[in-house]
Amino acid sequence: MKRVFFDELELPGADDNLDIGSGSQSEQTGKILLGVEKVLEKESPEVIHVQGDTNTVLAGALAAAKLHIPIAMLRLGYGLLTGACRRRLTGLLQIIS
Repeated sequence: MKRVFFDELELPGADDNLDIGSGSQSEQTGKILLGVEKVLEKESPEVIHVQGDTNTVLAGALAAAKLHIPIAMLRLGYGLLTGACRRRLTGLLQIIS
C-alpha cells in the first residue's frame, strides 16, 4: 500500500513491503507469489488470512498451498469475472492445503 494511507490513517508501518509496482496481471501475481513465499517461509504461520479477489489474494493462496499452510479467506460482495475466477481458485487452494 502507498505510504500515504498509513500516514493519513495513523497506522503502524507494514512489517514487510514487497514493492511490486505496476505491470500486467501475470507479472504482478508472479512477483507477489515470490515475495509472499519468502515472507511465509520466514514467519512460519499456522494459517494465513486472505481477503478480497485481488492478485495478492491469489498469489498468497498459491504460496500458502505450496508450503502446506492452511488458508482462511474472507470474501465480501461480488467482483468481475476475473475476480470470480481468483476467488474460485483461492477457494480451491483453501480446500486442498
